[in-house]
Amino acid sequence: MKNILKTTIFAFLLISLGSCTNDKEPVAVLNGFELSNVSESAPPSVLLATNASQPFIDLEWEVDYGVPTGNTGTTGLTYKFIVTDKDNPEAFVKSEVPFTRKDSTLTVDQINVFLNGLSTFKCSPMNIEIRVESTLGNVPGNQQIQISTPVALTVTGYTTTPKELAFVKDLESPANAPKIKSSAYNKLDDFQGYMYLEAGNYKFYQPDDCGSFEGAKVYGTSSGNAIVEGSESSSINVPTSGHYFVTANLNTEGTGARTFKLSYYKAFGIFGTDTEIFRNIKNSSSIKTNWFHRRSKLIRYLSQDEAQN
Repeated sequence: MKNILKTTIFAFLLISLGSCTNDKEPVAVLNGFELSNVSESAPPSVLLATNASQPFIDLEWEVDYGVPTGNTGTTGLTYKFIVTDKDNPEAFVKSEVPFTRKDSTLTVDQINVFLNGLSTFKCSPMNIEIRVESTLGNVPGNQQIQISTPVALTVTGYTTTPKELAFVKDLESPANAPKIKSSAYNKLDDFQGYMYLEAGNYKFYQPDDCGSFEGAKVYGTSSGNAIVEGSESSSINVPTSGHYFVTANLNTEGTGARTFKLSYYKAFGIFGTDTEIFRNIKNSSSIKTNWFHRRSKLIRYLSQDEAQN
């Protein structure tokens, strides 16, 4: 009887030990992460806004954590892109929204957004590295993260900041002159801005997309409010020193094409709190008050016609 009891107890111990061994979960390890460029042709070296929706590069990757991974629950595996300025490694940008697929086609627009997000962005060729960051697990502080090998490229992006025009007095520097901006990087018909001007002769200077005035396009006038391109064009005369609202349209066709306007404001005052944005309030058919947001105050400019009323 004692032998039977000992045998039974021993059998239960073996079963218990076997059960504990089988229930032990595997431990994830960082075994490597390979990123590959699988594009059928070389990515373009110069990005163009007109090709924004076109494919730029096809990427695939394999990541190994040494355990089965899924995309749900606490073992979820997600990815983000990281783009780095190879010549300035401290400058990098990471995609905000994680995804779960193991391949991706980046468009011209998408890679250009990454480039513009770099603090070192410039309008000349940049050496960049694309990587993928993988995260295993959904519990903060208990996740396994791996960074892929890089794919290195040299590419020239285009800026997504609004375009700019300097209104430059004769013999003065465009870089230091007052400037007006368009509403978007691809808009040329709605440059506008407030500025103080001294009496004298002026021309518009258009820098390159990154703000350099070296080789800038120059615009003057021929007569009236017409804009004419070329350094030999006539200067635009500002007869009276004061504050102006300046607009310009550089489009070559359409309503208002190649025109400018200088609206002189005789007086202005500062009042109110920082609670408004730029707006136009028309009090009557003949009186128009322009409001705009400037330096945490509302500045009210009184037009010459309104001042006379």
